[in-house]
Amino acid sequence: MKRYLYGPIKSDLEKKMVFIGGPRQVGKTTLSLSLLGPNTKINSLAYLNWESLVDREQILGQKIPSRQKIVVFDKNRNEVNFIVTGSARLDHFSKGGDSLQGRYHYYRLHPFSLGRY
Repeated sequence: MKRYLYGPIKSDLEKKMVFIGGPRQVGKTTLSLSLLGPNTKINSLAYLNWESLVDREQILGQKIPSRQKIVVFDKNRNEVNFIVTGSARLDHFSKGGDSLQGRYHYYRLHPFSLGRY
């Protein structure tokens, strides 16, 4: 099932980094993995989780997968487009003069809800 933000995020990835925020357990990781391609799993080279010590060392050592078109950082743009996810205040920088100002799109993902019938 494609989420309502799939199309806009896919389009914005061609221009800037994308930050996906929202409460825990709403599907940020699942949405991000779906943007990498069908059947992409968490053990993909393009998925880096800050909570994984191996992934953290790779990020801090600036060993970003070079052959990946999109890289997901769960929790600088050259030829790679980044998706950063997290339940924290990822939109914090939009309110300040940080160097990321104007260099990313922020989306807030909401939980599924049942419609009225």
